[in-house]
Amino acid sequence: MSDTLQNQLWLEGTLRTVTAIRIGSAQMVALHNGAPLLRNALGQPFIPGSTVKGALRAHLAAILETLLGTDETASWLEPVFGARHLAGRVQIDDLPLVTETGTAGIHLRQGLSVHRHTRTMIPNSRYQYEIVPPETVFSFRLVAENLKDAQFGLLLVGLHALKRGELTLGGFKNRGLGRVKLDVTDRRWFEYDGQPQTLLHFLQHGSPADEIPAEIEQRWLAAFHTEIAGVARRRRNDA
Repeated sequence: MSDTLQNQLWLEGTLRTVTAIRIGSAQMVALHNGAPLLRNALGQPFIPGSTVKGALRAHLAAILETLLGTDETASWLEPVFGARHLAGRVQIDDLPLVTETGTAGIHLRQGLSVHRHTRTMIPNSRYQYEIVPPETVFSFRLVAENLKDAQFGLLLVGLHALKRGELTLGGFKNRGLGRVKLDVTDRRWFEYDGQPQTLLHFLQHGSPADEIPAEIEQRWLAAFHTEIAGVARRRRNDA
């Protein structure tokens, strides 16, 4: 993020599973369950913030590639979400459980392995895998700093898709898993106006004090649409 704080968007809410989801652990333990969920130190499932961020990025990449082509997509995404040698300006915390289900909220499902080429079942290949059931609720928190209006507009496009339940997380999506829905309960906004007392008030409270006015979001989306239209027009003229 930038060395100087110019603005900050702060969103808090919940992410609810619409279908079962599965965020698998990289460690495959030799137990009755061959495919465990990712768990925190308390043994509860959680969703890594990087998983949500990656889903947002992939969704927006598909939109940008459709509108602008592959060459222009990286120049939009990397300042917002980061790259190998560039820090992103959007941070999403890991999402812990809100509903106190513990391991009781983890369900087991059965699976069968299928031969990749013949598409037939492999004998004696039955296995179990863990899932988080529908209507499980996780806490959500996003902070975005020092974005331009058009970049905030791009981020809003992705968040609106997450609110509508259009994004999927985790594995086994081809089995109908992974759909989630965002509910934002607190939206706050800080923009430095050059007055030291404004910044001091923000630092004292630790989070933006002002709700986001509707006209701010409209300004962001309008800036995004204007810039996208301008790039698309230049591409047509250069063709």
